[in-house]
Amino acid sequence: SNAVLVERHAEPDRGGVPAWFIGMIGLEPAGGDAIVSRGWQQAARVEVISHPMFALAKLWQSALGSLGWLLLCGAVSAVLGALLLRRQLRPLDYMVEQSHAIARREFLSLPELPRTPELRRVVQAMNQMVEKLKALFTEQAERSDKLRAESYQDSLTGLANRRYFEMQLAARVSNMEEARAGYLLLLRVMDLAGLNARMGGQRTDQLLQAVGEQ
Repeated sequence: SNAVLVERHAEPDRGGVPAWFIGMIGLEPAGGDAIVSRGWQQAARVEVISHPMFALAKLWQSALGSLGWLLLCGAVSAVLGALLLRRQLRPLDYMVEQSHAIARREFLSLPELPRTPELRRVVQAMNQMVEKLKALFTEQAERSDKLRAESYQDSLTGLANRRYFEMQLAARVSNMEEARAGYLLLLRVMDLAGLNARMGGQRTDQLLQAVGEQ
């Protein structure tokens, strides 16, 4: 007959496995049976159904272990990636310093080119721009010095011209706090037009240069 002679059942401990994990896995109970014989006759049939909680607990522990390793590997990868990215982007920081130095009229070039092809081209272009700006500023400075010299210096004798003389005289006379006794000596070459007519322009220029040297 199919009458149940002995039945035993137990509810295993969940072992900290959350309900959402159990519902997500959806593991069904698995069973098995065996025939108990007495001689040549079948005496009984034993049926065992295992509760899926044992397998769910192992799966939960394995999932926690995998999650821990993934978090650890992600943290290590993030740190290494940040260090590598910082090293690769170091030329960009130097280019920012280059731009700030240009504002201070200082010209810096990055001697060591990065290995990354994209950054290498950018650094090369930045170095070329810095060199061109340096040459341009040098040219402008030389031109400014030349114009300043032409504005305040006589081209023939190399002495200060009338404009510079008047500026210096006005500065010394107008400053009453630093007023001191002194002398003003004016030396004038008379009849330049007559000298040009009698001696010629070249000899007159030589005469003025000689007077300027004295």
